[in-house]
Amino acid sequence: MLKISEFAKLAHTTRRTLLFYDEKGIFSPSIIEDNGYRYYDADQIYQFEIISGLRQLGLSLQEIQQLLNSSPHEYDSYMKIYQTKIQDEIKRLKLLNELLTLKSTTAEHDTDLSTEEVTEIYCDKQEYWCTDLKVDCTPDEIARIYTQFMDNLGEFIHQIPSQSGFITHLSLSHYTKYMTSEFRFIKETVPFEPHNVVTKIEKPAGRYIAIKVHTSEKGIMDGLEKLTNFSKEHQLLTHNYLRQLNAQNTLISNGSSRDQILMYQIKEK
Repeated sequence: MLKISEFAKLAHTTRRTLLFYDEKGIFSPSIIEDNGYRYYDADQIYQFEIISGLRQLGLSLQEIQQLLNSSPHEYDSYMKIYQTKIQDEIKRLKLLNELLTLKSTTAEHDTDLSTEEVTEIYCDKQEYWCTDLKVDCTPDEIARIYTQFMDNLGEFIHQIPSQSGFITHLSLSHYTKYMTSEFRFIKETVPFEPHNVVTKIEKPAGRYIAIKVHTSEKGIMDGLEKLTNFSKEHQLLTHNYLRQLNAQNTLISNGSSRDQILMYQIKEK
């Protein structure tokens, strides 16, 4: 027979843990003498290893107690269910690790564009998830549309810092109608499946005229005016879609960051 201190040393545990397990009815000494001395049978080490292993798997004391009192068939069935839970948790943790890696390696989308100065740039093809077309929405309605969009993408994709913003059906010649034009929320696609089915659109590769502006009605309208003047000065024709891309990952109001990049694709002659 082993004293409690001897058994604790053999089982690589503590006296306190053994007392606690006894109090909870999980694991008790073979003998408790009238003077309170506790003695364990050497063979009890095997049962303690089972309990210790189940604890390391994350099972609660209540679950362990139920398992110890179950039949072999019930024990095996429960462990298969628990194995599935562990596999699901591993998947979740892998996704979380990938998300943290993306967040630590992805820079803000604030390019080298100068604020308030029109620049001609070349862009590669990009694919975006998008909402349905909307028009003339209040801030409350915009918030609801944005929230539904993120819910459809799922919490994981929502947290990935991919490029986001808007695409607005608006020709440069009618830029003064910006506030009442149809728009969609957009978010750059990533190699993960969204929670629900979400429409995709494409930004074609090609030349664009772009300007970085402060996200306010005045900032956007001034930027659109400068894009219009630039296209006239350089005799450029543009497609009838305004792309507003958030320059920073942190969104402040109406699904927008502090600054935005306004872009129009140039029609090639």
